[in-house]
Amino acid sequence: MRAKDIGVGSNGQVWIVNTDGKTAFLKDNKFWLYGSTPCEARRVTVTYNGQPWIACTNGKAYASSSHSKKGNKWYEVGAWNVKDIAAGPGGDILINGFNGGIWKYVKRQRN
Repeated sequence: MRAKDIGVGSNGQVWIVNTDGKTAFLKDNKFWLYGSTPCEARRVTVTYNGQPWIACTNGKAYASSSHSKKGNKWYEVGAWNVKDIAAGPGGDILINGFNGGIWKYVKRQRN
């Protein structure tokens, strides 16, 4: 397997984007499990609790709604033209756009 990006959460959860734009994660530090994504991933980051976020070649960003190691479900976040994505140690998500802008993702509260 060849990786074009690697993300590691502070809990030790490792995710990669391979050269085909698919994601995989390291299970029990022994073997890679491949997952499906809603797009061709370009970058991956992992939050402190192991939640993967991906930046896609189509400029969209997605996060996994379940931190499950089997059958992650992805949801689109924001409306940026995403170039790169990063997770901070406190759970902050930072987005870098193709226009050079940097944004902090803030989850909308539902009433």
